[in-house]
Amino acid sequence: MSLTFATTASRSRRRRLTISPKSAENGIPAELQGCHTAFLDDYVVDGHVPIEAIDKLLAEHPAVKGITLPGMPAGSPGMFGEKIGRLTIYAIGQDGKPGVFMML
Repeated sequence: MSLTFATTASRSRRRRLTISPKSAENGIPAELQGCHTAFLDDYVVDGHVPIEAIDKLLAEHPAVKGITLPGMPAGSPGMFGEKIGRLTIYAIGQDGKPGVFMML
């Protein structure tokens, strides 16, 4: 398995979070972008995606570009705070259309 990480968040002078083009360059729609991008084999994994979703992606090998957990939800892996509600992880199809991959 090939694993590469790309940090896609930067701070401006006003300390606002800005998503870089890395997510968009790899087919993640703007409204579904996270703050980090990883590449696992032929897949893009965007945002603070839980390991359960990554395990499912690698076990099932769906015909998708990748998966994403939009934004920076509290309680997601690497984020502070308690998880409120369920996390919705989206799959991005080869046609660029998103669909629910799983909920945790």
